[in-house]
Amino acid sequence: MNRKTLISFLILLLTLSLVGCVRSNKRSLEKHLELITKRVEDRYMKDQEKYTSFSLYPLYDQYDKVNYFLVEFEPFDYIYITINTIFIPNLSNLSDYGISSATSWEDSEGQRHEQSHFKVRNIENEKRYLLLITIDGSPRRTPAVKRGDLYVSLTSMETFDVNDANTTNNLFRPYVPFHPKPDFNL
Repeated sequence: MNRKTLISFLILLLTLSLVGCVRSNKRSLEKHLELITKRVEDRYMKDQEKYTSFSLYPLYDQYDKVNYFLVEFEPFDYIYITINTIFIPNLSNLSDYGISSATSWEDSEGQRHEQSHFKVRNIENEKRYLLLITIDGSPRRTPAVKRGDLYVSLTSMETFDVNDANTTNNLFRPYVPFHPKPDFNL
């Protein structure tokens, strides 16, 4: 294949892949809730007896933008869901939604929990957050609620300013991991 043909082929391939890209972060909150509800019902609720029902909640970042969701199952269990911003249908094994690989967490007192941070801390009528914080160059997601101008980490129950660079690593352990693998697609 000569150079001109190869360049033309690469341009065509790039154009096709870009045209096929889906920007899932451009969907409305209602559309996300609808799609996630259907996928959770199909994957977790059909033909099984482990869960009796589930609740779905949007999770906000420090800019009040929804980038994550929380599914709380009854009688126990939970998953955090991330919006994969751009994906290419049929050319990638990644979905438009990813699931956290965490299935339990440990609080600052060493107690292990198999329910979400929000359920354990009895958060019912407050806006839920999953904040992305960079500490020592490492990004970490931590569940929180906002009280006034400050946030409360649901892992440690300590109050913090999301813009304070002096926040300690201990405040954000454990964090909520997401891994870009097909096993963690929704």
